[in-house]
Amino acid sequence: MEKVLQYLPHFIVGVGVWTALNGVLHEIFILLSDHAKQYDRNLLRLLVDGLILTFAGTIMIFLFPGLKSGQSIFFIIALICCITMVIYCALIWPFLPAYWIMALHLLSIVLLSYSLITKSVTQ
Repeated sequence: MEKVLQYLPHFIVGVGVWTALNGVLHEIFILLSDHAKQYDRNLLRLLVDGLILTFAGTIMIFLFPGLKSGQSIFFIIALICCITMVIYCALIWPFLPAYWIMALHLLSIVLLSYSLITKSVTQ
């Protein structure tokens, strides 16, 4: 398990890149679709969905130096970000079951929690 935790910062950055790119692609496809023809509440909701993905992914990318140094606060922030994404995925599940995003963030929660519990990070 120590080998897995050694690459945890890189994995979290990968999850962040995947999430941010999905958010950007979501925005692009919404703006190119029929939804963008009329500015209304539905368009705004769809754009906010993409913004949530992009913002969460960007946060996870910027956490890399802190995760690499092993400081626990960065692991906690990444954990909060992953929990937030799981809640977000659960909320949109009836409309859009995001299996891969959910799986990546659940795995991240498990690895980050294990890393914090085993105290393999510093204060």
